[in-house]
Amino acid sequence: MGTSCPVPRPWTIIFDGDDTLWLCGEFYRQAEAGCIDLLKSIQFEGTLDKVTLVALQRKIQRALMRRHGFYLTIFEDAWSETYRQLCDRQGQRFDRGVDRELQQMSGAIHAAAYPIFPGVLAMLAELREQGHILHLVTLGDETFQRSKVQRNGLEAAFSQAHVVQHGKGTIMYHLASGQQTMMVGDSLPSDIQPAKRLSIQPVWIDHSNDEWHIGDGSQDLKGVHVIDRVTELPKLIARLDG
Repeated sequence: MGTSCPVPRPWTIIFDGDDTLWLCGEFYRQAEAGCIDLLKSIQFEGTLDKVTLVALQRKIQRALMRRHGFYLTIFEDAWSETYRQLCDRQGQRFDRGVDRELQQMSGAIHAAAYPIFPGVLAMLAELREQGHILHLVTLGDETFQRSKVQRNGLEAAFSQAHVVQHGKGTIMYHLASGQQTMMVGDSLPSDIQPAKRLSIQPVWIDHSNDEWHIGDGSQDLKGVHVIDRVTELPKLIARLDG
């Protein structure tokens, strides 16, 4: 009598959204470039290089996030506070007209398209057909993030879509309870490091050459599967289950 091959156990797969399923960072880069050019035009030229200026803005944004969670205008508020701190450092007057221009430039992120990456819908359908349980966990403002899901036709792709404001670890823990689970995302601090702490299989979409992700947390990739794009995931799962 022949022996049958065991059927692979379905995975619970948790997906990040921004820059994992849809394009995001490019629109922030464009807004960031406009803010930098504006600050250089008002006598901050030569006082700070781009890397230092962006590092200051992101430090301020992280502080705002720790204090308030991820809210709709956090990117704009961080640029406004960056300008205020630069004025204090240089002994310049804080100009509300300049601040309004910064708010307008940084606020352009809200009008961006955030298009889904090619092949994502087909990949998600393939994984569902194979019996895997799919969840979306995305960090950001509730209305803003859900608008990205809806405009890209992703509502039916997941068992549940979760929007969080204070980090993904808690919801990842509950979704993974007793299940064979993987976390798929592009952010080392937001996606990969929490997964490792929770013994969830991390799958990192390697955007490390993208300047938006430079300095994006620890590069300890022990136990992490690395792919170039999310649509490579079914092949990775086949190898893991083989």
